[in-house]
Amino acid sequence: MMEIKVTLDLRDPKEAKALADFALAMSAEGAPKTEKKNEPIKEAFKEEASAKEEVKADLKERTKAALEEKKRESVKEEPKAEEVEEKPADIPTMQEKEEIEALEETSAKKQPRKPRPAELVTAIFKAQTPEEVVEIVGDSRNKKVLEASSERIDDLRQQEDDEDNTVHTETAKQVAEEEEQEQHDLEDNARKEIAAAKEKEKVDAGEKAPDLKAIRTLLNELLDAHRSDLKAKLSELGAPNLTKLDTDKHLEFYTFLQELKNG
Repeated sequence: MMEIKVTLDLRDPKEAKALADFALAMSAEGAPKTEKKNEPIKEAFKEEASAKEEVKADLKERTKAALEEKKRESVKEEPKAEEVEEKPADIPTMQEKEEIEALEETSAKKQPRKPRPAELVTAIFKAQTPEEVVEIVGDSRNKKVLEASSERIDDLRQQEDDEDNTVHTETAKQVAEEEEQEQHDLEDNARKEIAAAKEKEKVDAGEKAPDLKAIRTLLNELLDAHRSDLKAKLSELGAPNLTKLDTDKHLEFYTFLQELKNG
């Protein structure tokens, strides 16, 4: 009997199956059947089949996990158990998603979020009247909110009092200024009336003002010694210089010049 040696890799499913077929063929032709010779082949075949089953099972588990992960990413988070009855984990359609979003948006509009205490305090200190403060506080019972509202109302009332006092002070000051101006106008009118009466008396007495040339000549004689007095008198008569002095005041100014000369 000729002995043939063949090297096979039992990790390859094809080679393992070929070895098993060869063993069965030899058994059918009358080859010696011993448990010891067949046992390694059977064990190798079982190990190979078991490895294939493990690979299939692992591939199946990975596929299942990937599908579940994809499903979780494509759908929204399911409602909490205590809020909504459990329903089959069906993937909502696009229309159902839009309807859910519309309902959530409508619900949010109908029930606006209540402002936090910090937001109320900020709004209170921006209020301009006590009425606005009361409206902002509303039904809040937060300690910080109530303290802030009380402080802001006190500040606003103090501001109102200060504004009233300022108005009274400004009004009194304005009245005093008006009275002072009125008194000044009365005194000025009185001086003008006295000056006009004196001029009238001089005219009635036959006094006549000299011509402008005579006044200018006398002015030049006295200019160096009495410059400040002459300037003050011209200002009193309402003229910056002799040329712009009113004609009806020439006599008075000439009389002044003669007094300076004689004095």
